[in-house]
Amino acid sequence: MPILFRDEKIGDQGICVTSFAVVPTKENNRAYCGWVDGIGFLTSALCCKISYGCGIGQTSAGHGDDVFLVADKPQLIGMVGDTVFAVALNNPPFTDFGFVNTNSDLQLSPYVVGESDDGSFQLYPVIGMGSVVIGSEVCAYGPISGGYHCGEVVDMDLSGPVYTVSNIGGPVAQALGYISKVDNSDQHHNFIYYTPIDKALEEIAEKENCHYTLMTYNETSAEEFQAQVEIPAKN
Repeated sequence: MPILFRDEKIGDQGICVTSFAVVPTKENNRAYCGWVDGIGFLTSALCCKISYGCGIGQTSAGHGDDVFLVADKPQLIGMVGDTVFAVALNNPPFTDFGFVNTNSDLQLSPYVVGESDDGSFQLYPVIGMGSVVIGSEVCAYGPISGGYHCGEVVDMDLSGPVYTVSNIGGPVAQALGYISKVDNSDQHHNFIYYTPIDKALEEIAEKENCHYTLMTYNETSAEEFQAQVEIPAKN
């Protein structure tokens, strides 16, 4: 979904995109984690361009911005729980995550947008977290970063969701991360840099003592999402 972060002092932060939905685990403790009852989603901290609520810099963190679904009449869907964007000059990779704690009446669903053979878009259920090596094919979808892309991993340890696709009775996706940067400066290649979702969840657990895991699709809970999304037909 296209979203924007809005700060009470300086206004809109620019349009960004949601990534994978996450849910709290049983490890959460109310005394330490203020988000213990809430679900949310991850995106890039760069959704905050300049903000009193969530600053961006070489090492910066913050929280507080309201988050709106982009529409003719923007809909408030949650609040920034935390952001971190830290570039370690002598010890890459950088850290980049924004956690959005969503309103209780917003129903998130474990799907990503994919593209079928005829060029039409469809939804792939997210069944877990995947892993890649150099040469693996990955796909990403982000309307702000140019739509649907697939390509090979060319380097390691360097928002819109990034995922792998497989066929298990139908196309399904395994989450990898979310877009942090798009580089179109090379006329022969387009590069997308993404933050691994497991690294973001580890950072949230260490920094905030809030333990989250990926929201995944399963057959028993599929019907509750049918009012909002079209579940892909199985072959």
